[in-house]
Amino acid sequence: MARQEIGLDMKPETLARWGGVKQLDLPRSFWIGLVLLAPLIITTRVILLSIVHYTDEFSFIWLANAIVVIALLKNPTRTWPYIAVVAYGSYFLSNQISGAESSEIAVFATLCNMVEIFTVTVPLRYFGGDLNFTKIFPLLAFYILALIFAPILSGAMYAASFHYSPSPNVHIPELSDFGKIIWSWYLPHALGMAAIAPLGLCSSKKEFGALFSRQSLPGTIGLLLALISIFSCIHLWPSLPLAMLLLPIVVLFVFYLGFAGTTISVVAIAFFLEGNLALLDMSVGHRTPFVDENFIRMQFWLLAISATAMTLGAMLSEQRALNERLIEANEIAVTALQKAENLRMSAEAAARSKTLFLANMSHELRTPLNAIIGFSDIIKSGLFGPVGSSKYSEYASDIYASGKHLLSVISDVLDMSKIEAGKIELNPEPSDLCALIRFSTHTVETNAENIGITLITKIPRHPVLLNVDPRAIKQILLNLLSNAIKFTPKGGEVIVRLVHDEKGTSIEIEDTGIGIPLDQLPLLGKPFVQLKNDPMTTHEGTGLGLALARSLTEGHGGSLLIESALSRGTKVTVFLPVAIEYEQAKQLG
Repeated sequence: MARQEIGLDMKPETLARWGGVKQLDLPRSFWIGLVLLAPLIITTRVILLSIVHYTDEFSFIWLANAIVVIALLKNPTRTWPYIAVVAYGSYFLSNQISGAESSEIAVFATLCNMVEIFTVTVPLRYFGGDLNFTKIFPLLAFYILALIFAPILSGAMYAASFHYSPSPNVHIPELSDFGKIIWSWYLPHALGMAAIAPLGLCSSKKEFGALFSRQSLPGTIGLLLALISIFSCIHLWPSLPLAMLLLPIVVLFVFYLGFAGTTISVVAIAFFLEGNLALLDMSVGHRTPFVDENFIRMQFWLLAISATAMTLGAMLSEQRALNERLIEANEIAVTALQKAENLRMSAEAAARSKTLFLANMSHELRTPLNAIIGFSDIIKSGLFGPVGSSKYSEYASDIYASGKHLLSVISDVLDMSKIEAGKIELNPEPSDLCALIRFSTHTVETNAENIGITLITKIPRHPVLLNVDPRAIKQILLNLLSNAIKFTPKGGEVIVRLVHDEKGTSIEIEDTGIGIPLDQLPLLGKPFVQLKNDPMTTHEGTGLGLALARSLTEGHGGSLLIESALSRGTKVTVFLPVAIEYEQAKQLG
């Protein structure tokens, strides 16, 4: 049946259990199981019907329907007609063998049993409730069907077959007997379905086979012997409440043998209680209130044992599944950590190789560059006399300027590679920040004037002494000032401030340049990153200046803060810790 025909968006696993769209060939194991199903049903029913016959319609539990329900729900829906035919024939044949019912009543009773079975199985299969009985909602749905709807409906049909039968031998004229028949049908059928079917549905052939494996066989035999011992004690001393011992032994079956072992124990308990109460009834000679009271009490006790076993089994199954998922997740996590560690080591190796390569290349390039710069300086200055045409002097100046720029770039790359490799060495000493700022601004002052930018310095008159590396501070200042001048248009301003008090020391470099968009601020300070705010404007550089300034600042234990707004300028603040006491610095000043 296709999904469109069903009218429900059924899950793939549910559709497969309905038989799917394609008719699949039935395996040989199904036919073998079907052949074994018939004698199992016949044997079970003959035993129970014989007990009912010899105890004046006394019935404790009805197991045959539970067996058929298990067979149906464990197989695809396409096999159900075969199972139903075998079940119906086995039911009718067992009635004839036991002689407990007439042929007419046997036909109606078998039909009622089939209605009860399919009242449980069809809704569960249709809505996918038979996929996992260790979950609360499928199990709850099963109990509602097995304890309420199915046995009441089939019991009512069975009573009606008596009440409206044309045969005078089975006709029941009293309407009050109608309820008694339903009740006598309901209790054993509901108990058999609710006590046995869930356990059997949660068991598998593999689990049943594992009970008799070399590893599990001693435990299986030991628990079965313990169960038989309890049976013997209950039979020998019926006045003692020894039936209470059945619950802990079933709990042991759950813990050590799983659902398969628990199913065997509950079925054994059901047959024992059925036979024991039947013997008691026959010894009395007629049914007594005492027998009826024990009968109902034992039914509820067996249901309680089965429900407890089912609950514990579901909890253990869920716990095992959770443990398996945790183990699997842990293995995945360990594998991921190993991969991450391998990637980290690979990345570190690549970074070391890159740093080593950059360092080697920087040194290799510096040597010829220094020669180029030196010789071009000699030519442009005419140290050994005039060079002839003025163009030669102009070209020498260009070679000198380009060489100086290239040397600056290579120096930045070398310094950045040292910082990334953790090999940068700072040599702090008491230094006057005011003097370092004056030196740096004087270095870039000519360049700023040529562009038309006003350079303003606001620093204290007295020395501001800090324990810093003067070469590194000069590099920080020159990089920041160069950036500020580079990105400030003609007519703009670059302001340098120095603030020094008990809280610390900060150097502020503020410009009125093009500014930086807010979303690009996090990119600043990363090596080789250049922001292009104006696609029509290009600026020289490698994008290392700000990264070097940040790294050298952090090497002093300080921090670098960037504030900017598009078209309104940028402000970079370098925070440095106080290494020389403020009062001492004032006295030195």
